[in-house]
Parts: sequence; C-alpha cells; structure tokens
Amino acid sequence: MPIRDKATINIVTSCDNAYAQHTTVLLKSLFKNNQNTCKIFILVPNDFTHHRSLERNLNLHASDLEFLEINLSQNALFKVSRHITVASYFRLFLDKVIPASVSRVIYLDSDILVNGPLDELWTVDLQDRPIAAATDSIVNSQPLREEIRKKIRLTPTSNYFNAGVLVVDLNRWRNARLGQRALDFALDYPDLLTYWDQCALNHVVNGQFQELTREWNFQTYHLRWSADRKCTLDSLREVDLAKIIHFIGPAKPWLFRTNHPMKWLYWEYLRETEWCDYCPPDRNGLNVLRKIIRERAPSLYAIASSRN
Repeated sequence: MPIRDKATINIVTSCDNAYAQHTTVLLKSLFKNNQNTCKIFILVPNDFTHHRSLERNLNLHASDLEFLEINLSQNALFKVSRHITVASYFRLFLDKVIPASVSRVIYLDSDILVNGPLDELWTVDLQDRPIAAATDSIVNSQPLREEIRKKIRLTPTSNYFNAGVLVVDLNRWRNARLGQRALDFALDYPDLLTYWDQCALNHVVNGQFQELTREWNFQTYHLRWSADRKCTLDSLREVDLAKIIHFIGPAKPWLFRTNHPMKWLYWEYLRETEWCDYCPPDRNGLNVLRKIIRERAPSLYAIASSRN
C-alpha cells in the first residue's frame, strides 16, 4: 500500500444553485467524522450564487473550501433528466480545474452522507489503476445489466461502477485523458447513456478500476426489504456501519416520502444550517396520508400502490 500524506485529504464535489443545501449537509457530515484536515474543491457553474452560504454554514472550515468554476460551452448539450442536472458532468473536468500539484482526490456526490473516517479510503492502493470505485447496485443486477453494458460497449469481463464515490489518481487520469474522452462520448452518443456521465466514464474506463467494498459507497439499492415493507435487520446493520451512505436514485433524504432508514441523519445535519426550517416540496396532505397508511397498514398500501 502506498504511503500517503495523512495530514490533508483532498475532497472534490459538484454543486449548482439547486444543491447548495445538500452539499452543505454532505460537508457537515464529512467534517464531523474526520479528524484530518480536508481540502475541499467544489466544482460549480459560472452562475453559482451560494459561495457565501456554504462558507457561512461551514464557518470553522470556510478556509478549507475552494470553489472552481466550470465554464461549459453553449453548444455542450449534455443529456439530463429527472433529478440529474448538468452539474453531474462536472466530475469529468477534474483534470482541467484541479491544480496540477494535486495528485490524488476523493470525489463525492452531493447526495451522500459521510458516516465515518475516510483515512482508509484515502490510502487505498489503486494497483496502478486510475480510479477506485464500488460496483453499481442497479446496473450490476439483472435485468438491466447486459442492456446497459452493451450500449456503452463494455467488454464481457468488465464491471460497471457507481461514480458517486471515486478515489482518483489524477496523474493517471490526466495521462489517459479520461475526462475529455468521457465528455466526448457523452456529447457524441447521448442516446447510449442510461445513467448520464456515469455511463460515459464507465465506457472509457472499461472495467479498469480498483473495486471498493460497499462500506465506502452503500447505495440505496443495497437495502433489502421484508414482505411488510420494512428494512431487514441485516440491511440496517450494514448501512449503520457504512462509512459512506449514498442516496442514489430519486428517493432523496430531503423528500418527505423517502423511507430510507438513514434519512434521519440528513435532517440531523440540516438542523445545524440556515436551512433548518426547510419543508420538503412533496409534503402535502395526500402524501402525509399515504405515509400513515404505509406505516400502519403496509399490506393495504402495497395493494393500493400496485393499482397505480
């Protein structure tokens, strides 16, 4: 295992104006659970207006933040949909905006909570590969696996990774031009992308990544549920011990109807911010009723849901 300077861990995340609140919560959880100094690079669009909000809410750590603007060409029409914005593609610009003196970073999506120290992740041996990542909990399950893999031309033996948590050897990333090649693929072949920039990055990496265990990227679809729609005890234990909890998919912890067992932790950190009075956009009378039925009469809720 390579010896690294443990004094500072370089963290990169992406944020646009819609995600300032959630990025703040991510960073609150990071600083709470890590004793080492963390240098934070935040990739933002050139119209970003929340610099002061993040600095104010992360007060003691404001000096550890560095905002790096991503200037997209007006002709760069990236495929986006549902909860995904163009900011998701910002990770592909690592080699263009991160200082050349930085040789390793941990990239984290903004829909993540850090639930433990990242020292072990920071020092992971990449085995001469450009990145370390965990396999994706959706794509590596049937029946989607083969369809998505064929679209992005993965070789039969290549695994597909989730790009929400990446340990990146920036020298290897730069030398292989991974970011630019993924950007080119995303712009040239948008119809081949199922999961946006993640598919583009998997295309160019083509399985050449060091695999992380799920404790470093415990994804929503790793959870298992019983017949009465309760999270199994094994899943509860596993997610509680995970160092990084990743709320992939549309069921985000800041939404009222989301029933993720670690959702409460997001709200714990949110209470320490200026968004403490935040009200979920999907909290309304009908959804309150649905939630009551789901919790008190799960079998009835399952029947009703199957008819919709």
